[in-house]
Parts: sequence; C-alpha cells; structure tokens
Amino acid sequence: GSRGDGDSQFGFSIVTIMDEATMDAVAYIDGKLVKMPPLSQKEVTWFPEPIGYLNTYMIIHSELATLPYTLKGVNTITYKDSWDESIFPIIEFLKSSGFTSRNDIDILGVKVKPIHLVGKLVKYDEDPKTYGALKVEARGVKEGEKTILTYILGPTTGIEEWNAGVTAVTTAYGAVAGLKCLVNELFPRGVTPPELINDPMKWLNELVKRGISIMEVEQRIKPL
Repeated sequence: GSRGDGDSQFGFSIVTIMDEATMDAVAYIDGKLVKMPPLSQKEVTWFPEPIGYLNTYMIIHSELATLPYTLKGVNTITYKDSWDESIFPIIEFLKSSGFTSRNDIDILGVKVKPIHLVGKLVKYDEDPKTYGALKVEARGVKEGEKTILTYILGPTTGIEEWNAGVTAVTTAYGAVAGLKCLVNELFPRGVTPPELINDPMKWLNELVKRGISIMEVEQRIKPL
C-alpha cells in the first residue's frame, strides 16, 4: 500500500499499470488457481501510519506464479494492491479508446502497439515523499491454536536527493539484497524464486541495514 501528496498519477510504468488493470487477476483458492476480474474483491486494508486505511484490489502479480508450488501445505494465496480510485476513469478511457491494446496498428506506415505508444508518451513520476508498505498475512494452526502471523515491511519513503520514489527505492534495495545473497551463495543453484532462499533472515537483514523496518505480529485465537 502507498500514500502520498504528490500530483503524479502514475508511480511507475503505465504499461505495467495497464496490465494490472486489464488482465485477469489470479488467486490460489482451495488448492486451485482461479482467475478473477482485475481490480475486483475490494477490501479496506490497514497499514501503519502515516499510511492508514487503503482500498486494496485483486490484480495479476508474479507471486502467484511460484508460491502455490513452493509453499507446501498452503491451500489459499491471494494478492491485493492499493489503488487510488481517482485513476479509474483514466483507465476506463484508455481501455475504451483502444490504447491498452497490444495488437499492431498502422500509423503512417509504421506498425505500433497502442499500449507501447502510451508507455512512451505518459511518463511516471512518483513523489519521493510518498510512503509505502508491504503486508503479508499468514493464517493457520500453530501448537493446536488458530494463529494469524502478520509481517509488515515499512512504512518507508523515497529519497528526495535522488528524486526516487518509494517504489524505485524498495525495488532497488530488494535487488541489492538479493545480489548480496547470491554472492554469499544463499540461493540454491539454478533458477529459483526468492521464497526458496536458504537463509531468509540474512536477506531481510540487508533491508534493515538500509533503513527498511520489518515487523512481526502474532495473534492467537482460542476459546475462553
């Protein structure tokens, strides 16, 4: 989730944003991969201050490509992201006007994909003062009791002297931490997703070194 006071409508590539807004979302429900409409399943989600409560929606995201296969015993995995609803009319206009199409069109003898034209013309510019956070909630049974484990990364913000927004900064930090782990051979050999790292705490500690806070909250649910 993220919140900021900047004027920019797009915090990162509009091509990626249009994919998330137009392609079916994927969820893993009761042991099966299912498709859902993009920006569906609206939910009010709490994040630590100064972010607070945000509306979150189902979108397509890469986690669902591997987590159902690597997290053995888990039968439901969903991904939601926060969206500023003021952007929805812009998305609908682009969709209805054909600007999100990936089919070639001819413009003065040149083959162009409309979505790539939009990506070239519409620049992204995330305000460095924008705050962002990630939240992971795991539900299950621990020591015979229903348990909810919540992990929160952040809130954190961008870096003004770099003119870098929180999306760019946290993406870069994650990549640098991954490179450190790769050098120290913390990943199994071959192509592996990040959840299969041999020692995840070492990767997380690399983020903490860079000022990214990580919090764990455990809730036990038991009858009185």
